[in-house]
Amino acid sequence: MSKKSAKKNIVKSAISEMNSSEKQNDLEQSAVSKLENDSDFDQVATTQEDLFTKENSEHSTIVSKRKVQANQPSTSQGQATKEENEPVSKKICMEYNFWEEHQDIATNVLNEADEFLKINELQTGNYCKKQLNVRITYISSIRTTSVGNVLNFHGMDNSGEICMTAFGKNTSNIAKFLKINCLFSIRNFYVKEEDSNYQSGTGNALQIHIRSNTEVEALDDNDDFPRIFFNFTPLENVQTLNKNQKIDTLGILVKNNGLDKNYKGTIMRDLSLTDTTKTMVTVTLWTENAKNFAIPNFSVIVIRKGSITEHERRKKINCINGTLLWGDSNLPEAIKLKEEFLKMIKKTE
Repeated sequence: MSKKSAKKNIVKSAISEMNSSEKQNDLEQSAVSKLENDSDFDQVATTQEDLFTKENSEHSTIVSKRKVQANQPSTSQGQATKEENEPVSKKICMEYNFWEEHQDIATNVLNEADEFLKINELQTGNYCKKQLNVRITYISSIRTTSVGNVLNFHGMDNSGEICMTAFGKNTSNIAKFLKINCLFSIRNFYVKEEDSNYQSGTGNALQIHIRSNTEVEALDDNDDFPRIFFNFTPLENVQTLNKNQKIDTLGILVKNNGLDKNYKGTIMRDLSLTDTTKTMVTVTLWTENAKNFAIPNFSVIVIRKGSITEHERRKKINCINGTLLWGDSNLPEAIKLKEEFLKMIKKTE
């Protein structure tokens, strides 16, 4: 059992005892008598003492004192008076304060969340050794710049979303390790203002810089940790949206038009998506994202924070910085769309 788990069990046990005694005032005196004489209590107290001894020598001393206090020898049987007995029972039941004796334990257990940072607690210029837990919402392709390779990825918690940037040798290792919609912890990182040349679309003026000693670790999923929110717009409604409006949507990839260049010479790739309404929408990728695209046809593609653009009077979806293009999603909406699409295909065969 871990130290935290042991401490939590002790806190829960103490709280349970106190709640029980409050609800059973009529049995208070009987409980005190049992506390003083029952051999079962000796066994429990010894178990707690052993537990604290293994975990922390200071805690062992505290529990030992309580055991002695709870088992003080009384006067011989038949000689104890009512006046002698009442102060002892009151001292044990009313004066004893678990939180005073175990203040360090109470603080650690009740403020356990303080051990982890929140995104909205980050400040520019900080070097953070504390752990930040995030769910990955976006992973860019590795791009080559004047300062070497750069990788951007985004993470969220229940307080916000932030862009994280890795440089040089870190980029390839981290890119292979990260996975969309999964939980990761990050320690030993630097916080600075977001680069004006890279607008992440997170809505956060800060970004995290991954350093050579930054620790990135995969975590087990937790249903209590917020998941990525999608406000899906059907493909048939794309033509009704305004230019530059952000969109979350999903569709079946039915055609990959390959690499091309626009009139400025910028590398691009157009994808054709459809759904069960038989609406066709074009999605455009740029530069490194266009080069590295490898999702096979007839996959469900989930798009988050795409941008509406217009070409030859037709609206289409632009994948800009921070746009998630997710091809291996296990979202219920994606699974349902794939099943319905396959049914439609079989009917036409």
